[in-house]
Amino acid sequence: MALAVFPLGAPFFVTEGGNQAEGEKHGGQRIAVGNHGLGLDAVLVCVFSGTVVGQALVGQQAMAGVGADAQNLRTRPHLPVRRVVEHVALKAAQRYQAKPRLFQPVVQTGQVVDAEFDLSFDRHGKERVYGRWHSPSASGDNRRVKTLRLTVDPGNLKTREAYETLDRAAGILRAGGLVALPTETVYGLGANALDPAAVERIFAAKQRPAWDPIIVHIAGPEFGWAMLQELVSEVPEAARKLIEAFWPGPLTLLLPRSSAVPDVVTAGRSLVGVRMPAHPVALELIRRAAVPVAAPSANLFAHTSPTTAAHVLDDLDGRIDAVLDAGPTEHGVESTVLDPCRSPMVIYRPGAIDANQIRQMAGEVEVFQSAQPIVETPPSALPSPGVGLRHYAPKARLVLIEAQNADLEARLVEAVQSFPSERVGVMLPADVAWNLPGPILHPWGRWSAPRELAHALYAGLRALDAEGCTVILCPVPPEDGVGAAIRDRLRKAAS
Repeated sequence: MALAVFPLGAPFFVTEGGNQAEGEKHGGQRIAVGNHGLGLDAVLVCVFSGTVVGQALVGQQAMAGVGADAQNLRTRPHLPVRRVVEHVALKAAQRYQAKPRLFQPVVQTGQVVDAEFDLSFDRHGKERVYGRWHSPSASGDNRRVKTLRLTVDPGNLKTREAYETLDRAAGILRAGGLVALPTETVYGLGANALDPAAVERIFAAKQRPAWDPIIVHIAGPEFGWAMLQELVSEVPEAARKLIEAFWPGPLTLLLPRSSAVPDVVTAGRSLVGVRMPAHPVALELIRRAAVPVAAPSANLFAHTSPTTAAHVLDDLDGRIDAVLDAGPTEHGVESTVLDPCRSPMVIYRPGAIDANQIRQMAGEVEVFQSAQPIVETPPSALPSPGVGLRHYAPKARLVLIEAQNADLEARLVEAVQSFPSERVGVMLPADVAWNLPGPILHPWGRWSAPRELAHALYAGLRALDAEGCTVILCPVPPEDGVGAAIRDRLRKAAS
């Protein structure tokens, strides 16, 4: 069933704190797009942070749009008045198609399928033709998305340009889209953690298997505690001590999930991984989106994690809606993942917060040791993100070199000579001398400074991949501090 609809030039508004019912009750019957219908492309939305309107025509979930007669779109003062966060002008509705049983006013059904629209956004002259839209949970196809690269300076977030950029990205998240965002660890691929269809898009874009759970990120203290309460049913005393000590920061806590958390986030398990990132852009984006953000690393599954926006685009350009470019990440390896509900507590994935730091703040802790070999496909859902899997791998074969600092050069030379027909790359510590011609060298960082090594690890592996190396030789640092995290990543990448 296909019906023609009238062109519509009046604006939509997305108001701060607006709700879906408020939008639906103004919907006319000539055209209606509900919360299972067309996802508004908030990337192209004009932002007027100081404007106020009297009617909420699109709810807090920007994905729910309501088209109405012009009289319903006028701004008439009445209470409550809310701040406008998005302002959308609909130029013309080309075609509207739905199954007959769904073709009813949105106030009755709240859903519409297969809609095509021409949208233009006034004042900016940007126009986009929407193709037929399908739920990604049905198609699993993200390849036709136009990925936007949005740039923001993390040291200068109090400008109109930064506000507009962050609001555009936040609008995409609220609309059920995917945004790659910077954190202090690596870039994450974010979606609304409470929207199962949005989270499923993460799995489709990354080609990530459903048995691998995802970490949920929350905003800063003024918003984060409310988000945490929504996500979890209990916070043990040990977790409270760790939150006080290390949040915001690179520590993920596995906590009993609430009923609000979709199964797709946790792979059906009873615990959900939650953390508060220590990156100003990530925190501000989550605050503006006003939803917790599920975000694994923004790369294809099992590939080397991204520490720049360029790395994200290398893997996911055309598969996600946008990447928020705020420069290189700080730590360069993923967060520590800890279960504080067990006694002793268990580290499932080493990270920038090490076992000694956790022990000092909250008591005994041990590092998870799997009795099973590292595999690409586990037999069942994993207890935690990053456990027992082949992850972080470059395209080239990765060969690990175990040696003391004094012996590193000799061991590396020996290893290079054992691959005479390969294009060999070497992750070379800055304090290791090298005189042998032939291999492609990537300056890694000082062997005596493991945080430097962690920061440059993934960028180095990606750089040697880009050089066309077929074999990459990488020394394995001692296990002290963040060295344990580096060893964990290299062991899984080389499996």
